[in-house]
Amino acid sequence: MVNKVILIGNIGSEPQVRTFSNGNKHMSFSLATNERWKSKTGEKQEKTSWHKISIFNENIIKLMESYSGQGSKIYIEGKLLTRKYSTDSGDKYVTEIVLERYNGEIKLLGNSNSGTGLATLPDKPITTDFPLDDDIPF
Repeated sequence: MVNKVILIGNIGSEPQVRTFSNGNKHMSFSLATNERWKSKTGEKQEKTSWHKISIFNENIIKLMESYSGQGSKIYIEGKLLTRKYSTDSGDKYVTEIVLERYNGEIKLLGNSNSGTGLATLPDKPITTDFPLDDDIPF
């Protein structure tokens, strides 16, 4: 079986990083993807879809902290995960694209930020071909 999602879009909210008590990190943000087409009458149409992104891969988090922010255009590869949680008003579900600790890919394609103090991206895409940590779980 295959569970793989590939999206190209713009970061819609400033990425948030949390550090857990064991030292592991988690980054989350929203990603906007756009569809454009012409209607039967020739009128231009556009639809924006929003996706929740969760990253547990620390090398990708380091890359994202250094080179991306709200508005940045990225290519992202991860898996689709739906989880359930309970609230006072009943059970809720959230579906997100997850980049786990040892998989997933992000390529930074460009940066539409201006005046945010973020680093300028190089002309070519940056990939996350970092060596894995020593604590591989098998």
